[in-house]
Amino acid sequence: MNRSRHLSIALMVFFITLVVQPALRGQDVPGTAFALSLDDLIGEVVRTNPLVREAHLQWLVNYRKAQAEWGAFEPELVAKLSRDKLNRRNSTLQSVQLFGSPEYSEDNREYGLGLEGRLPSGGTYRVGYNLKRMANTYTTDVGDDFESFAGVSAEQPLLRGLTHGAPLASQKVAMRDRYVAFHEYRKQLMETISQAERAYWNLGFAQEQLAMASDSVRIAQDLLSDSQEQLKAGRMTEPDLFEAEAELETRLVFQADSEQSLRDAMTQVKLLLSAGELGGHETLEASDALLFQPPEGWSEERQRQESLTWARRAQPDFMVQWEQLQRESLVLNYRKDQVLPALNLKGSYGLSGLDKSVESSLDRLGSWKYPSWSLGLELRAPLFMGQRQRNELEVARLSKKLAEMRLKALDYELGQSIETLIRRIVTLRLRIQNAGTVVQLKRRLLDIEQARMQAGKSTIRLVYDAEEKLTDARKRELEYIVRFREASMDLALVRGSVLRDRGLEELTDGQVVLSDRLYYQAE
Repeated sequence: MNRSRHLSIALMVFFITLVVQPALRGQDVPGTAFALSLDDLIGEVVRTNPLVREAHLQWLVNYRKAQAEWGAFEPELVAKLSRDKLNRRNSTLQSVQLFGSPEYSEDNREYGLGLEGRLPSGGTYRVGYNLKRMANTYTTDVGDDFESFAGVSAEQPLLRGLTHGAPLASQKVAMRDRYVAFHEYRKQLMETISQAERAYWNLGFAQEQLAMASDSVRIAQDLLSDSQEQLKAGRMTEPDLFEAEAELETRLVFQADSEQSLRDAMTQVKLLLSAGELGGHETLEASDALLFQPPEGWSEERQRQESLTWARRAQPDFMVQWEQLQRESLVLNYRKDQVLPALNLKGSYGLSGLDKSVESSLDRLGSWKYPSWSLGLELRAPLFMGQRQRNELEVARLSKKLAEMRLKALDYELGQSIETLIRRIVTLRLRIQNAGTVVQLKRRLLDIEQARMQAGKSTIRLVYDAEEKLTDARKRELEYIVRFREASMDLALVRGSVLRDRGLEELTDGQVVLSDRLYYQAE
């Protein structure tokens, strides 16, 4: 019975050691494993993630809308071609006035060409040339009349439509909407990268945990083998051998659980890569080391100041709220302009020429003998002091005040979150260092107990206790490292430096500039 039990345990160990572990790690099964770096994962996820692409397309939409608003100042070419024909019977009075003619007819044709447009000052203008050919009952014998006119007309607001930046209000608002969409795109990028990095380190943690479980199984196998030899030599009792077998089975269960955790972590990474080229590989292996190396020159106070400074310049939520405040300021200024009465200056100037041919008509126009001009003011004001305009102005004032309060609240929240995360990082750094020291001590204790057992001065129970304490210490160290990396990711996400830390954006002349890798062609 004992032999069959020993044989089943040996077969289980053989299966896990030579079949399961290589399949997971891709060490002995060629072509099934892909060593994936964190940069590779982030690059692939950013390139294929649908939420990132959606945010980018929304940014392109708002960018084009902002560009389209400036088209309001593009001049328009206006061409005109018309014909008016009239045939009627004259009344008695009309016959008398028209020298007794019982009927009257006319056939007029008009041609025009001009430019119309809008000025950045809020005014409008028209420059053009018109030619009118006039034929009627009384010109049949003497020939048609040709009238040419060339001139310019303009209308310029002096109050409403001119003050508080009103002429460019729609362009400036569209520009702010474009910046909002840009920072929303950056926010989606940061969240996606943070999610990918979190999944990557979870994969690395699962790999380390499996390696730790495998080491524990290896130690248990060695102890079981030593126990069998010592039982044969009479230096160990059979209950001690049973205990060694039980401990091995316990560690095999822990190894199986670690293998399942690795599969789960790998699945999460594959889900992120489902639309990419890397997602089809059978197994993935995190090639970047999970083990923590404290950065040189790391200063708590410098991190605090740098985080706050960068957050107020580039943190997506903060920048979106700041752009909203600028937008509300533009709307408020526009509403201030709209409560004013409309006072418009209108003017026109032109030259005309009338003759029996087109050439003669143009000659008379060029002689400047027949100028015409007009100049005047037009005032429009609400009869009851503009109730609608005054209420819209008050709404704009309150909206701006609300945007200011939200920005101030967000700034306070960012400061508190940054402070909390920095303190957490400091604490975790100390815990990692302490845990590393504990692991070294526990490993030395295990070595000592194993040596004492070989010399017959210790028991298998003491060796297993030392090994369990080492495993617990290593697991605690790994957990601290993962928590440290998560806290570092959270800090980068809160302060908005995820892209900067990976070289995907920089601050140039106070403006965030993305790397060329983050620009896509709209599909």
